[in-house]
Amino acid sequence: MKRQLHNLRKEAHQIRLSHAERSRMSQHIFGEATADASPYSVIYSWFSLRFAMPMAAALMVVLGTGTVYAAGGALPGDTLYAVKVSVTEPMREVLAFSQTAKADFHTNVVQERLEEAETLVSQGRLTESTTKALEENLNKHVAAAQTITKTLAEGDPDTAADMATALDSSLSAHGAILARLGDDSEDDHARQYSARLALNVGMVRIPQEVREEKQNTSTIHSATSLVQTAQTISEPTLVAGETMRKDAEQEEMEQRQSKDRSLLKRKEKASGQLAEVRKQFEKTKDSFGSSTAQKVESRFQEIQQQIEAGNTADALRGGVELYTFIKAGQKFNGDILERLIIGKDNRQDKEGRENADGSDD
Repeated sequence: MKRQLHNLRKEAHQIRLSHAERSRMSQHIFGEATADASPYSVIYSWFSLRFAMPMAAALMVVLGTGTVYAAGGALPGDTLYAVKVSVTEPMREVLAFSQTAKADFHTNVVQERLEEAETLVSQGRLTESTTKALEENLNKHVAAAQTITKTLAEGDPDTAADMATALDSSLSAHGAILARLGDDSEDDHARQYSARLALNVGMVRIPQEVREEKQNTSTIHSATSLVQTAQTISEPTLVAGETMRKDAEQEEMEQRQSKDRSLLKRKEKASGQLAEVRKQFEKTKDSFGSSTAQKVESRFQEIQQQIEAGNTADALRGGVELYTFIKAGQKFNGDILERLIIGKDNRQDKEGRENADGSDD
């Protein structure tokens, strides 16, 4: 233990940061303010803030700013990985004050674990013990995100559905990346454990009732039935029936307007997400072949059509998957981006045929 602490302190003293790196490190630990921050993010406990800031300051004093920053890129097996998982990430969780922010934190950590696994596969460094540790950590953070999302669904079903869709889509996309990298690896262990991890990731699903877009059709139907009841009311109570009918019609109209506003909001969110994904792709578009670029463009068009048709859940899901695939294409060599998209298309075709066969039975 003393030797590990000595090595850690030795590495800390050897690391020096530029001004830009210090800025990025601060954003990594404390979070980066954005214009689109959730309104929930400003409703936090003064008590938590009071103690979180001194803790964060103490963290940098004890370990050094360079160590904290460098730990952000550490992989399982690296000296600084323990700092990342056992110190920096718990601090990030403490600084996530709202339920929405906490769900975002756990979702981001899940993505980080999967990206770490992908890097290890590509380097031929994914071992049995590392796979087990990654699985345990993944399961913990996925379970935490699910629990928080279910709680959010009680008061804000739209936000909960979007967050659940993002997590579920990310798991699906990273599972496909792990499987593809494993197939390409020349290391037997990397192939074996990447397949195992990809399978386990694919088995982690978000509850359907949370991922579904909530349609308040039952209330609308109830209002419609009130209109029909009012229309069949007897002559002696005609005035009362007319009042009830008008009230029911007003209620139904308000419900439909609310539904339309919700759909418009979700369309705007899906469109904004798609624009960010396209921006990410345009940065390195020239590094991909023309065939890959064409397939990515086809996916953009498909997602845009889903948005226009009001199928925002699939559009959000497709945007997350495409973004994850593009990041993998930028990170790893070869034609992995094109093959991931082809694999996605093949799975969709297979699911479509299975659904068609099932409906014929």
